[in-house]
Amino acid sequence: MTLLGKYGIQNAVRKTIDLFREYPIIQVCGMILVELSGHVRASIVKHIYRWGFFGNAVHIGKGVVTQFKFNKYIYDNTDIRNYCKIEGKGRLIIGCNSGIGDFGIIRCSNCVRIGENVLIGPRVFISDSDHTFHDRQTCIYLQPLCHGPVTIEDDVFIGANVTVLKNVHIGRGAVIGAGSVIVKNVPAYAVVVGNPGRVVKIRGQTTESR
Repeated sequence: MTLLGKYGIQNAVRKTIDLFREYPIIQVCGMILVELSGHVRASIVKHIYRWGFFGNAVHIGKGVVTQFKFNKYIYDNTDIRNYCKIEGKGRLIIGCNSGIGDFGIIRCSNCVRIGENVLIGPRVFISDSDHTFHDRQTCIYLQPLCHGPVTIEDDVFIGANVTVLKNVHIGRGAVIGAGSVIVKNVPAYAVVVGNPGRVVKIRGQTTESR
C-alpha cells in the first residue's frame, strides 16, 4: 500500500517528513516516486538522470530499476511496466510505441535493440550474454561471459514468461508463444512456440502454400 493510500493526504505529508529524518534522501525519493503516475514518474526520471535518449510520453511503472542510464535509448510512447529491471553497461534501444510487461528483465552487456510497436508480455527475460562453462576445474561463476547482440524487429509480439538469449535476431511481425525459449534466429512473421523455440507457421500463409 502506498503512503497516500495508507495515511491520507495530510498524514502522508507528515509521514514523509518523518521518513526524511529516518532514511537517506535518495531512498525517500524512491518512496515518493511510487506515489506518482507513470508519466509523471517518467518525467522526473528523465530530468534527474543522464540518459542516452529519453523520449516523450514515456510511461515508467512502479519499482522499475535501470542501470547505467547513459547508454539507454528510450523512444516516444514506450511503456515499461511495474518492477522491470534493466541491467548492464551495454546499449539498450527501445523504439516508439513499444512496451515491456510487469517483472520483465533485460540484461544488456553488449547490445539489445527492440524495434517499434513491440509487445513484450510479463516476466520476459532477455539477455545478450551468458556464462561459459568449458573449464571443469573452474567454478562456472568465475568463468568469463560470452556476448552476442539481441535484435527484436518492429511489430513483434512476445508472450509471457519467454526467454530470449544471446545472438538472436527476431524478424519483423513474429509472434513468440508464452513460455518459449529462443536460442536461434526467428524469421519474419513466424509463429514460434516451445523450448527450444520452433516455427509452427508463418503468419499469412495457408497450409496449401507452405
